[in-house]
Amino acid sequence: MKYLSTIIIVLTIAISVNAQNTFPSSGSVGIGTTAPNSHSLLEIKSTTKGVLFPRMTKAQRDAISSPPQGLLIYQTDNTKGLYYYEAGWNAVTPKSANKSLSNLTAPTAVNVELLPGADSAINLGSLSFGWKNFYLDGSIYSDGAKFISATGDIYSTFVGNEAGNVNTGILNSAFGYHALRSNTNGDDNSAYGYSSLSFNTTGLSNCAFGKVSLLDNITGSYNTAIGSSVMLYNTSGSENTAVGADALIVNNESYNVAVGNYSLANTIASQYNTAIGWEAGYVWDQGYNNVFVGANADVNGTGYYNVIAIGKGAICAQSSQCVIGNTSTISIGGYVGWTTFPSDARVKKNLKENVPGLDFINKLKPLTYNLDLDAIDKIMQPHEIKTPDGKTYQPSQQELQARKEKEQIVYTGFVAQDVEKAAKELNYDFSGVDVPKNDKGIYGLRYADFVVPLVKAVQELSSHDEGLKTEDVRQNSELENLKKENQEMKIEIANLQSSIERSSMAGGSVKSEISNPKSDLSRSSREIILGQNLPNPFNNSTLIPFRIPKDCNDASIMITNTSTSEVVSVIPISCNENHVSIDAGTLSSGIYSYTLYVDGKMVDTKSMILTK
Repeated sequence: MKYLSTIIIVLTIAISVNAQNTFPSSGSVGIGTTAPNSHSLLEIKSTTKGVLFPRMTKAQRDAISSPPQGLLIYQTDNTKGLYYYEAGWNAVTPKSANKSLSNLTAPTAVNVELLPGADSAINLGSLSFGWKNFYLDGSIYSDGAKFISATGDIYSTFVGNEAGNVNTGILNSAFGYHALRSNTNGDDNSAYGYSSLSFNTTGLSNCAFGKVSLLDNITGSYNTAIGSSVMLYNTSGSENTAVGADALIVNNESYNVAVGNYSLANTIASQYNTAIGWEAGYVWDQGYNNVFVGANADVNGTGYYNVIAIGKGAICAQSSQCVIGNTSTISIGGYVGWTTFPSDARVKKNLKENVPGLDFINKLKPLTYNLDLDAIDKIMQPHEIKTPDGKTYQPSQQELQARKEKEQIVYTGFVAQDVEKAAKELNYDFSGVDVPKNDKGIYGLRYADFVVPLVKAVQELSSHDEGLKTEDVRQNSELENLKKENQEMKIEIANLQSSIERSSMAGGSVKSEISNPKSDLSRSSREIILGQNLPNPFNNSTLIPFRIPKDCNDASIMITNTSTSEVVSVIPISCNENHVSIDAGTLSSGIYSYTLYVDGKMVDTKSMILTK
């Protein structure tokens, strides 16, 4: 530096004038040494003394007339220290103490702080000014560990201690302590967060955002993990998407989607599951092909497959089951009817017309009832539900209120076990009963399936009604015949009376002559007939017509309940009657039979329908 040259010149002059030393033949002068360095003009050696420069005040310094360039003095007041003259007086400041690098020309001396602070840290730049560009040919280290690296990797960037430490892949980005630290040949990976993708070596196109997300992944590719501890233990599973703390934390398979904190958190080795919602599919180790939508949507056993649970707390109790809503749901609907697939004739086989109608319907017991939601929970969730922190799950006040309201609703329907029993009694394999496959499920009814036996029952009633109409026509004809015969009988009676009047007594007996041969009313010459009741069906009363011999000893009509075979009534009739009236009274709606007995023998039986 210039001021050192000035010092040497001044010392040389001083020595020449005052010390009167002469230069040896080597051209070097020594003070305190007889063998000065041959490369120096003057060498001073001492371990006890120093060199004193001219000492003066600032005023005395400024009074020097036309000081030469390089003149050196020691200033004793104001800012004390060595000063040299170079286009003005300049302080000789140690390099480590020059906070603004004032020895450099602008703009180099801008916004630079190089002196350590109280914590021994050094700032580069300031709040008001920043450095423009940095050009590095290597890495930046912090506390002895590689902190920022962008060398040796094509288009890769790593920020954080040991982030991408051994990377040789391309197009990788890692931000955070140990992020992608083990990556060797894996490409297109992005890791953001402490130890994210830390053990990945060859996995491709993974995105991990969050502390220890995809930590153990080694070869798995095309995974997306967002959140703390997401897919933590996955090593080789690929094409998974998990969003939320601890989502898919232990799974090591592929093609799963988990969105929500703790979603699918206990699923170990399964594929094609979709869970959306807080703790969706959380409690059990799921099987495959399952869908859970809603907080706590889950199953109540391990390994279930092909289930669909939609709604907060919706629980499936067996594989291939779909549940929409929970125990607080009071209505499920839409703007069109539910379509059942398939109903196409081309995909149905073993078609049989063996559905029972009235026989099945008459066995059903329509009821009203309330639901016991606690009983449902006891069956569907046989163990206590725990949250990830180990606490017992507590329903909110809103949930408790909704459950209370649900239990107040009065429903109309059947008991599934009763329907199952009725079907078995008829050897009817009825698809309307949803029987649980284990003790963790509950019975259910598919009320739409009841339409089929109901249609069959209506068809049976219709067929019976057609038969009744035919019978009614026949009975009307018979009634006309009866009326005709009644008229003939009146004529015969009149003839009989006329004959009696003309008769004569012979041996104490009356001899009558009947001119009309039709007046013979013997049993052999007259047919016994039981007619169809009129009207039929009936709701209050009905008339049963009949024709029996006048010379019968006794006759009666017995009425029986067809469904129970119970004898409702036995009505005695006179042999000269031709009809009897039946009052429905307290009889219940249904099908009844009536049978005609003459002289202890059954003549005929017919059916009638009572509707109220």
